[in-house]
Amino acid sequence: GWGCEKGHAWRASVLSRAGSGAGCPVCAGKVVLPGENDLASLFPAVAGQWHPALNGALTPERVSPYSNRKVWWVCQRGHPYQAVVAARTMHGSGCPYCAGKKVLPGFNDLATAAPDVAAQWHPTLNGNLTPAMVTAGSRRKVWWQCPEGHVWKAAVYARAGAQKSGCPVCAGKIRQRRRRQAAAAVPIG
Repeated sequence: GWGCEKGHAWRASVLSRAGSGAGCPVCAGKVVLPGENDLASLFPAVAGQWHPALNGALTPERVSPYSNRKVWWVCQRGHPYQAVVAARTMHGSGCPYCAGKKVLPGFNDLATAAPDVAAQWHPTLNGNLTPAMVTAGSRRKVWWQCPEGHVWKAAVYARAGAQKSGCPVCAGKIRQRRRRQAAAAVPIG
C-alpha cells in the first residue's frame, strides 16, 4: 500500500506508480472521500441546491465537484433542472430558466413576460411556434402583425427587451412603396 502527505492510503502496483507517476487518488480527485474532497465539503453553496429527491441515493457527499455526471438541482425559486456537476462548480452555471437560457411556460416565456408583445405574434406565419415556446430574450426571428395589419419579421429580444422595437411601418422606418413590396414578399399560409 501507499500513503500521501495527508494520510490517505491506497493500493497500487509499483509499475503503475513508476510508469505514470500516479499519486494519491483522493488528492487527485479520482476517489471521493466524504468530508474532504466531495461536493458538499468543497462547494457547500452549490451542494445546497442539490435536488432532495430526484437524484436517488446519490448525495453531494458522494460525488466529486469535478464530476461530468448530470444530476438534478433546484434553484432558489424552486425550478428543478439538470446540469453536469462540473458545469456548476467550474463554470458557475446556474438555473437555465432564471438565466433565460431555457423556456419555462408561465415563468420566462414571451406570453408571460411580455403579453403586450405576444399579442402581436402573427397567428399563422410562425407555424406551430407560439409565444409560450420562446423566452422574451430569444434571438429567434419570428413574424409579427401590428394592430394596423402590417406584417414584419424581427427577433423576439428586439421586441421584448430594452430596445422595445415596434412595427417598422408605423414607426416610419419603411416607406409606403417599400411597405407594399414587403407585404407582397410575405408568404400566405
